[in-house]
Amino acid sequence: MKYVEPLIKGLSSEKKKVQSGTSEIVSLLSVDHPELLKPYMELFITNLTAKTPVLRWEAVCTLGNLARVDDEKKTEKILETLYQ
Repeated sequence: MKYVEPLIKGLSSEKKKVQSGTSEIVSLLSVDHPELLKPYMELFITNLTAKTPVLRWEAVCTLGNLARVDDEKKTEKILETLYQ
């Protein structure tokens, strides 16, 4: 999908409104199409420790949805971080 890359870029925007909006859209996208976001799993894992609370929260939600397509078991390795 051609819109995934701009959404991923929006997560690192300097504008908080852009970060917030794109993180919500990414999270919603992950519900129905987690396979589209699977290549960016490391970014969401990194965002678990982001300074911005909305990025942390959406990373948790998105990673939860990506767990369905996580054939590398990355989600299992970060369960303790997710629980916190």
